[in-house]
Amino acid sequence: MNKGIAKIKNHNTIGHLNINGTYMDIQLFKNKTTKAILECGLLDSRMSLSSEIFLREFEEIFSNKEISDHLKMTQMTVLFEGFYNSLSDTNLLKPKFLNIRLERWKHHFGTPFIEFLITFQKELEQTKKIFIEESSFSTKPWHILDSKNLNTNKENFICMDEKSISKIPVPEKNEKKGEFLKTYNHMGGFTTTPSDPVSRKFIKFIEKNKESVVLEIGAAFGAATLKALSKNAIVYCNDIDPQNLAVVKNRYLNHLNNESKKDAEKSLILLPAAFPDELKLPNNFFDAILICRVLHFFRGEKIDESLSQLFKYLKPGGKLFVVCETPYLKNWIKFIPEYQKRELEGQEWPGEISDPENFENSGFVASLPKFVHWISRDVLAKCLKKADFEIEHLSYIDRQGQFPEQLLLDGRESIGAVAVKKI
Repeated sequence: MNKGIAKIKNHNTIGHLNINGTYMDIQLFKNKTTKAILECGLLDSRMSLSSEIFLREFEEIFSNKEISDHLKMTQMTVLFEGFYNSLSDTNLLKPKFLNIRLERWKHHFGTPFIEFLITFQKELEQTKKIFIEESSFSTKPWHILDSKNLNTNKENFICMDEKSISKIPVPEKNEKKGEFLKTYNHMGGFTTTPSDPVSRKFIKFIEKNKESVVLEIGAAFGAATLKALSKNAIVYCNDIDPQNLAVVKNRYLNHLNNESKKDAEKSLILLPAAFPDELKLPNNFFDAILICRVLHFFRGEKIDESLSQLFKYLKPGGKLFVVCETPYLKNWIKFIPEYQKRELEGQEWPGEISDPENFENSGFVASLPKFVHWISRDVLAKCLKKADFEIEHLSYIDRQGQFPEQLLLDGRESIGAVAVKKI
């Protein structure tokens, strides 16, 4: 294979990008990754043990002449992804590795293919654990062996099980109004029906605008995505957990006949990534975007960054549909006085909570991340205007009949908005 960037071609139908894409070959992948670690070593002479382990193992795979280049690239990619996922946000290597990752998967919007992530899910988790613990290890999970279950994927120059998605179980229950359904994401991983008025407006928009190209951020099991697909939209579907996205695809395929399944890839594009950092989507591309129950897991600065990024993704005249949780949830009633106090003090982000265990009182906190951010009407309005959106609709959402009873307080449990990118 030629050194440097290898060319791929992907001829797509309307609603897809016409990609003359690129993927990074082994030599360039190795050079960029090694350079990033050595540069960080110059900035901090105390190179961590995990970096030393990674560099040694990365070089060992690269120098192995007994395996095919495809298998070599697979092992290097598993090692790279596992190490990347072990890095804290404050680690100097994190942004450098993120940039390499975005370039490595440039032809797939900066994120690995879902089939790769699911094929090697166990190996990726084991690799991550080794680097987090910085301990000795008896096995090397990144040493992937060739097997009859692995296919050579020329588009990515790696090996993976192209049938891996079909092996992820679909939950027996579907989303029901008034209930939360646990997803594969163990931190804050609950989903419900798209029964709120803003999500319904998103679906109505698709009904009125035939063959819309839309994006859903944080899709979970894809209740809204599946409705959009049923209205003949082309959906780019994102979630942080690849298993959630596997459920979306399996549920979609279950409702198609064999003939329609051949075209399924053209209608549903899966994007397993942590938004906003790990995605590199095109500007001025989407007719509508839904981001439901995602922003309240972000710090204020990241909310601003996310909305600015979504603004760029939308076509002029395109619409953003946003739903967030507020402080006015019954299980967070202890936080309301603190929120009001912060408002009076003029704090920019009064809803940020770094110690949720001190405020949540129903037991849900055990399944939440260590940080949550409850958002009021005024805060969401300020953020949307700052991102240059024109607000078309903004109101609190009464979750009666949509959320479990123990969360209901006074009809302001969520906040929803529809915002327009002006022409």
